[in-house]
Amino acid sequence: LTNLPSGVIKGYAAGNIDLTSSISATGTSYVASGVTFAITATTSNSNMIVNCSGWTAHVNTTANTGATMKLYRKVNSGSYASVLSHPQYNDYIYGTAAYAWDEMTGSLQVYDSAVTHSPNDVLTYQIYYKPNNSAGGYFNHTGGMGSATMSWSILEV
Repeated sequence: LTNLPSGVIKGYAAGNIDLTSSISATGTSYVASGVTFAITATTSNSNMIVNCSGWTAHVNTTANTGATMKLYRKVNSGSYASVLSHPQYNDYIYGTAAYAWDEMTGSLQVYDSAVTHSPNDVLTYQIYYKPNNSAGGYFNHTGGMGSATMSWSILEV
């Protein structure tokens, strides 16, 4: 980013997370992926722009119909809560297709403006996912594509 007014970006954190095993669940409730990333706030009640991509979402026509993802956040040692009320990513397949399964690179971008925090508070983000049917769903699948690397970044604005 260039030519921004002074003080627009207050903080920045980024990294990569290697996903070397499948992450799946059964049921139809949101569950934690276990994949977390964080930023230490520099000012009070600033907004965060969160980007992450690179996990391998998996869906097949015979057992599961995919999964829905939402970004959750906690401040310091608090509890995780959903950043937005609606899902930010969904892979879904319905009916019979000419293939047995599909794997897609997952990606989401979220503007988090509803967080109360102080300077030096740690905001930890985690993707939660909900299988689209009780047969299960995958946040990350290594069966076809193999291991993946999820890249993430957080801008404090």
